[in-house]
Amino acid sequence: MNTEDSSRIELPRDDMTQANRDLGNQGLPGSVFYSAIWLLIIVSTPVAQDWAYLSWTVFVLLTVAGLLRLILGIRFEDLYFRSPAGWLASYYGAVISQAIVWGGTTAFLLWQYVTDWPAYLSGFSTAGIVAGGTISLSTHLRLQRSYIVIILLPGIIACWLVPHPTAYALGILFLLAIGFLFAIGRKLNRSYWTSLENNRLLTRRAEQLAEAKFKAESADRAKSQFVANISHELRTPLNGVIGTIELLRHNTSAELQTKYLDVMAKSAQVLLHRISEILDFSKIGAGKLEIDAIAMDPVRTAQEATSLMRDAAESKGLVLEVDIADDLPHSVIGDPYRLNQILLNLLSNAIKFTERGRITVTLEQLQRFTDAVILRFTVSDTGIGIPQKAQKRIFESFVQAEGSSTRQYGGTGLGLSVSSELVKLMGGDLRVHSQVGVGSRFSFIVTFEIPREVMTSQPEVNDTEENDAPPPLRLNVLLAEDNQMNQFVAQEMLSMLQCKTHCANNGQAAIDQFEKGGIDVILMDCEMPEMDGFEATKRIRKIESIEQLEPIPIVALTAHVAREDRERTASVGMNGFLSKPFTVDGLYKVLLEVTEESNRASKL
Repeated sequence: MNTEDSSRIELPRDDMTQANRDLGNQGLPGSVFYSAIWLLIIVSTPVAQDWAYLSWTVFVLLTVAGLLRLILGIRFEDLYFRSPAGWLASYYGAVISQAIVWGGTTAFLLWQYVTDWPAYLSGFSTAGIVAGGTISLSTHLRLQRSYIVIILLPGIIACWLVPHPTAYALGILFLLAIGFLFAIGRKLNRSYWTSLENNRLLTRRAEQLAEAKFKAESADRAKSQFVANISHELRTPLNGVIGTIELLRHNTSAELQTKYLDVMAKSAQVLLHRISEILDFSKIGAGKLEIDAIAMDPVRTAQEATSLMRDAAESKGLVLEVDIADDLPHSVIGDPYRLNQILLNLLSNAIKFTERGRITVTLEQLQRFTDAVILRFTVSDTGIGIPQKAQKRIFESFVQAEGSSTRQYGGTGLGLSVSSELVKLMGGDLRVHSQVGVGSRFSFIVTFEIPREVMTSQPEVNDTEENDAPPPLRLNVLLAEDNQMNQFVAQEMLSMLQCKTHCANNGQAAIDQFEKGGIDVILMDCEMPEMDGFEATKRIRKIESIEQLEPIPIVALTAHVAREDRERTASVGMNGFLSKPFTVDGLYKVLLEVTEESNRASKL
């Protein structure tokens, strides 16, 4: 760190505060040293007799300045934080005042007494004082150098004004002392600031290490608790299996054997479930868990999961109900096993933490396209609920809502973590809404692809769509979209509106197609490779301005729906905004709106 002039460079505020604190503390001994040395001089020499008024005036001035330095150093924490600039100015004033008084007095004694005892004693005292001051003022280089010059320069001038060889020699020594003290003072200043910076870095590193240690210890405790929970959760069903086997060996009653077999079967299922959780968690951590893409019936999967948990719910006196919408597709592409696993985990948690009331599984269709459908799965209960603070952590590994919950309700704490990761692998996000004492609601939204054979095997759906379709627009539409699936969906919708579609895979391709002409409106995806929709729109508007063309309607296609996203699209010159996923009706409305607005503008 370059600290030749610490008042002119940007330093951390804490470092400057520490430097000023050290300045005050290091100056405490010297603050009264000047008065004490001067008192020794006037007592042991004839100075007080020859110059009584001057002697005691100097003593008073040195004492006042010294007391000011003493007060500023002792009460640093109080005075400095009231006014840092005021404290520093006062301390500088006290130091410079002492230097002026002592330097001037020393010059006077050298001029008056030349080779007599008062001059020698004053000169030796000055050497000691200026050496001590160089050390105590090493935190502030400018103050240190000003102090050295002010104390020694008057003595040099006085020595050279006296026609005596000894005085000349003493003046030269004082001059050499200034150069020597400047060099030493610079080294002390650099050493101080280097040590201060190193100390700050060490303190920061110590804080980082302490934080890392705390996190590591917390993680270790969580893992230790997790291992303990796993051991408990594996041993409990294992005890049921081993215990019932032992009972079967010693009992021949058919009725009891049947009961024992039921207990064994349930314990084995629980054990299998626990092992599956651990294996899935391990696969997820290693990034080896994959989602299958096969034909499945989401309705049947939800019904099967509910059916498997019905006995467990009814054994606690709970009502388990299913609410499935009528318009759901019965064939989609997905992973029925993983979907079933997620629903079973959520249902198991709901039953575990609900003592009375009901549990509801809801399956609804949010939006349907030609080749895809967006479904929302929800599991709600009237259980104990989850505290707001714990809701942020329940999807983390090795974490449960409360430690007491583990002891009271059991479980490994992996169910929600695994379920959350599985939903992410399916392209969704598992969310929770809960209120203590009221209940919890877990939900996730997944987009499923509809098999092509299903699309072509349901003509009645197409008839309905044709009957309900909006009036034809018959526009030439430029579709700038890099995703092939999204291109297909948009093209099909535009075809229903009897529009001709020209596709571009990036912004530059869209500009090239626009320059060919014959386009009525542009659907512009905002995020594309090579050139995004924002840059493409700005360049199109620039081309229109240069060639004096009528502005073509441009509609933003984006999955971002925040207000700032809409403002950004408008700022680059887009006329409309259509958020993904969108419907045919939504597409029709935005196209109709921007084209009518463009027609009105062209007639003005």
